[in-house]
Amino acid sequence: MELRYANTRREQGDYLRFLESVYRGDPCFRSANSYLLRRLFRGASPFCEDREILPAMVYDGGRPAAQAVFIAAGTEYPALQLAFFEALPGQEAAVDLLLAEGRALCRARGLHRITVGLNGHVNYGLGLLLDAPDAPPVFGCGYNPGYYADYFARPGLREVPMTSYRWSMPAAALARYGPYCRRLEGRYTLRTVSARTLRRDAALYADLCNRCFEGHPFYYPRRAEEDYEMLRELLLLAGPEFLILAFQGDALCGLALWYPDFNELISPGGGIGPAALLRIKLLPRRIRQMKLAQLAVLPEHSRRGLPLLLLREVSRRCAGRFTGGESSWILDGNSLSADLTTALGGAPYRRYAAWEMDVD
Repeated sequence: MELRYANTRREQGDYLRFLESVYRGDPCFRSANSYLLRRLFRGASPFCEDREILPAMVYDGGRPAAQAVFIAAGTEYPALQLAFFEALPGQEAAVDLLLAEGRALCRARGLHRITVGLNGHVNYGLGLLLDAPDAPPVFGCGYNPGYYADYFARPGLREVPMTSYRWSMPAAALARYGPYCRRLEGRYTLRTVSARTLRRDAALYADLCNRCFEGHPFYYPRRAEEDYEMLRELLLLAGPEFLILAFQGDALCGLALWYPDFNELISPGGGIGPAALLRIKLLPRRIRQMKLAQLAVLPEHSRRGLPLLLLREVSRRCAGRFTGGESSWILDGNSLSADLTTALGGAPYRRYAAWEMDVD
């Protein structure tokens, strides 16, 4: 077994080709990470500024067996990420080598923790799928073979479980909160975004998320230019409705980020490219599912019912367009979010996990 870093364009091409080879012939696979990885390898994203990004591949008998991108985010996130993991079955020794390299990198950088399953930032992806996949993922949700989790079920690694929820459109469940939501409309102003306001709104978005998710075990602060890049791409795909902002006066208090399941228009093995973009623009009404990617509300406004108002607005904009939806992952210990989701008719759907390992 040999570990090599993918430093050159050719080696990084090998990294991407191995990713595709793991899923070759899988009708459920959509190539969600290839586009982002190309940007990271080229240093073409604001995310790359002041961060160490080290793609590594493990070879067995001269052939790729496993790979990951080691990411060190500096003082913002004092842990080494073992991100964008892929491996063939039966490659425990290759995974051992990746973890051993991760420990060596930590010691050289004065870091004391490794995380597995965080792909750069929670906004890009968190968690490996625990269940054997039986359907294509909703756009923006993780997807991997069911055996991946077995590689990290070992002493010294702490599993952090999370669950996504699936529901039929919750208009009926929300109807009983109608009078309450109408009272909330007097307190808050809701609006969407546009290309003209997006740079300013990205700064507001980053600041609110940094405040709402402080203390989350895998979240660390984002810069406005990073979120501007992400939101600009979502605006191109989904149009201005994808981000709903809630203000009290001039102060942003909460937001909901959602979008259609673009994977329904992406061919197996494909990703976001010119052909997929054309289908998304010409055939949006063929998409029947949506994803609620994020609900962020300041604690003092969460207690006043703002999450309900935001969810009702998402439901109103989705009415007649979609038959159902899926939430992003919710940490299993986050009873407040889980209880709200189930109260609106959501049922646990897919199970994910990330892992943490201490390094002496």
